[in-house]
Amino acid sequence: FDRELREAIERAGAAGEGLALLVIDLDHFKELNDTLGHHAGDRVLAQLGPRIRTVLRGGDDVARLGGDEFAVLLPGAGAAAADRAGERIAEALSQRFTVEGIELQIAASIGVALFPVHGQDAETLLQRADVAMYQAKRRRSGTEFYARERDLHTRERLQLIGELRDAVAQDRLRLHFQPKLDLGRNRVTGV
Repeated sequence: FDRELREAIERAGAAGEGLALLVIDLDHFKELNDTLGHHAGDRVLAQLGPRIRTVLRGGDDVARLGGDEFAVLLPGAGAAAADRAGERIAEALSQRFTVEGIELQIAASIGVALFPVHGQDAETLLQRADVAMYQAKRRRSGTEFYARERDLHTRERLQLIGELRDAVAQDRLRLHFQPKLDLGRNRVTGV
């Protein structure tokens, strides 16, 4: 899949076209594994790729990235086509699965990154589609497009975390508390 993605980016760049990368993660999949065992989860996973493929166009590609995470590559697709594909994938996955006589309902969170808008190389697109997928999972929204302002995984944030740990360890922080007042009742309500 990584090779396919790199080649698709090269083709899209040369043709002046876009492409969409979707990262799909199953919601509550751990519960399935914990309840019925990993063999049951593996049976569901084996059905997912073919089920997703049924709602894709001929030149689209689907691959399992690992665990319960899948990626879908949509060459030539923009935001509207990616959104429609996300809806079709979610609908396909919502159809019941039967494992060991038990009917299961599977839901998924889908993150979308667009070339060249959200990234111009495979690593960046995958990372940003993954960030969008986790945003979809947090918001329980189904599908989310990458948005820089909601990306908590920045180099600056990672650097700040390291600097904050050092500052705490070296006792370089000085804290000041400012009271929050309820002026109507003339009371301190917090700090």
